[in-house]
Amino acid sequence: MNIKTSAIFLGHGGGPLPLLKDASHRSMIETLSKTGRIWKSFHDPKVKSIIFVSAHYVASSELSSNGLYSNGSGNSGTILVQCEARPKLLFDYYGFPPESYEYEMANPGSVELAERIVSLINNDVSDKEGNDINPIKSLIHAKLDKRHRGFDHGVFVPMLAINAPQNIPIVTVSLANDHDTSAHIALGQALAPLRND
Repeated sequence: MNIKTSAIFLGHGGGPLPLLKDASHRSMIETLSKTGRIWKSFHDPKVKSIIFVSAHYVASSELSSNGLYSNGSGNSGTILVQCEARPKLLFDYYGFPPESYEYEMANPGSVELAERIVSLINNDVSDKEGNDINPIKSLIHAKLDKRHRGFDHGVFVPMLAINAPQNIPIVTVSLANDHDTSAHIALGQALAPLRND
């Protein structure tokens, strides 16, 4: 019997507040504790890698001359896939205690998985006549993001709160630059085969 790995929606609360054990985040902290299903999913020995689709990572439409994505006009439905072997942490919040800027996480990235994700999204599928029949391709397309962006707090806060194993590779995938619902459903469809790996 082929058992799929979990697909989980994982919130992180307000910035680093769960890691700071903030009283307003008590129920979230309990949900992520060792007794919860989420904790068990992340500590399952069958888990070989983790893909985060982070709301703190949004693709802009075009690549500027300095290699950064800007907000110019361009193709809608662009998805960026983090392509780093050793991502650092991106402290993309402000106004919190100094200790909230000192967290560390050793999880590697995975260039191989990032390339596979891009391939699944951009996959060319044709019928017998050579017509493109990939329904996803009309909604989204993916690009490798090699900017050394790092893991944003939408990734590292829950991972540290769960005390997830730090040897499991993580790849972060952006939201589409146009925020279109259909594009994100297509993204989920494109990533679905990875649940069988």
